[in-house]
Amino acid sequence: MQHQAIIRQAVTPADAPVIKRAIAAQKGHVVLVNFWATWCGPCVAEFPALVQTSRRYKASGLRVISVSADQLRDKNTKVAPFLLKAGADFPAYLEKSADPEDFINAFDPAWQGDLPRTLIYDRAGRQVKTLTGEQTAASFAAAVRPLLRPVKSVAKSKRVGMNSFLPSASLFGITSYSPKSVLRTNAIEDHRRP
Repeated sequence: MQHQAIIRQAVTPADAPVIKRAIAAQKGHVVLVNFWATWCGPCVAEFPALVQTSRRYKASGLRVISVSADQLRDKNTKVAPFLLKAGADFPAYLEKSADPEDFINAFDPAWQGDLPRTLIYDRAGRQVKTLTGEQTAASFAAAVRPLLRPVKSVAKSKRVGMNSFLPSASLFGITSYSPKSVLRTNAIEDHRRP
């Protein structure tokens, strides 16, 4: 129940300046802003990939912000329940503007208002990519991965503990700690034993 309360609080009605400030506040991170709606079939279809991308690349510096084009009256009846069911763990806004055309133009004057629409900002806060239409986890990853910082490698880690038993992991091309990298290292070491 606590998770549900967090999701409901995170659905914030906002105009373009508020959302732009939220994007600017993430300077130093890659920001993926997804415009969507519960009534938009492709938006609903791509949302699991959005959640997956957020979780997969958060440690590398990705921040996701969602902006729903639903009606304000649908905030607690459609938007919040959808986000809860989807497992969204990122800030969610609900477009609130006097003129939807001004809202759209604030982000991209060439945008006709089609959904879903994804804007990607680099770590300096510059909009560098626009994705139109339904995306997959692979297309989101292809768009953000080149902009992200690499995850620290095991060999460079200063932590003592589980990582310390892999002092030569980088010799085997392992760039981060994961159960698969441990298995790979063990398999290589077993192969070299007489």
